[in-house]
Amino acid sequence: MQTRIILQREALCYSETEETIQRAREEEEKRKEIANHFQGTLSEIQAQIEQQGERNMKLCQENTELAEKLKSIIDQYELREEKQNMKKTDKGGPSLHWNRYFFAGTVLTIRSSR
Repeated sequence: MQTRIILQREALCYSETEETIQRAREEEEKRKEIANHFQGTLSEIQAQIEQQGERNMKLCQENTELAEKLKSIIDQYELREEKQNMKKTDKGGPSLHWNRYFFAGTVLTIRSSR
């Protein structure tokens, strides 16, 4: 009888140990899945950050180019206005007037006649 009880206890202990090991494996598997999902999400975020950084660099470069083009156009306008005003002042025309405009962090000054 005691031998039977001892065998039942051993079987019960073995069964509980197997359940504990199985639970530990399942929890480890869940932890790995969560870690993989988290790493995947981090990778996606990093890729988006890089894409946005590249896009921002392109937009910054485009803004600089547009500012340069605008400055060139304004310079051409000023030169044309200056030439026209010189012709007018030679004929007794109006004097020059200075206008200031703010664009892309730069103050642009344009001369025009009134």
